[in-house]
Amino acid sequence: QSALLGDWSGLWSGLIEGDHALVGGPFEYATFGDLQFNVACEDSKLRIQGHLEGMAEGLYPFRADLDGDFDPQTRVIRMLMVDGVVAINFEDFNFNVKFEGELRGQVDLDTAQVNQGTWSGQSTFPEGALGAGVWNAELQD
Repeated sequence: QSALLGDWSGLWSGLIEGDHALVGGPFEYATFGDLQFNVACEDSKLRIQGHLEGMAEGLYPFRADLDGDFDPQTRVIRMLMVDGVVAINFEDFNFNVKFEGELRGQVDLDTAQVNQGTWSGQSTFPEGALGAGVWNAELQD
């Protein structure tokens, strides 16, 4: 498993849906961005820390920290989105929406890649938005 230690990077995309008066009622936003994380051995476990960044509908930037682990038995990476924030910025009004979620993906040990991992998340303040999509990443040289 030591071949999987190091820095990974990749892309993710998906859809966020909800109903918030902040953005004028019901919405459906395409979302995309990049992610970076590091796999390191800590206390005999493969721990993951990193971050993701992106845009919703090309209008609203957001970011979240990633915290997780890799299970060598199942070859599954599981990362929680922590301290996620979406910046809603209008001419005379700015607001941060908080969110959390999870990313899961199976590692191809031959290529050191995750293809078609999945993610899901939801706003925590204010509530009312759900998101889901796919992601991929590969170990960097």
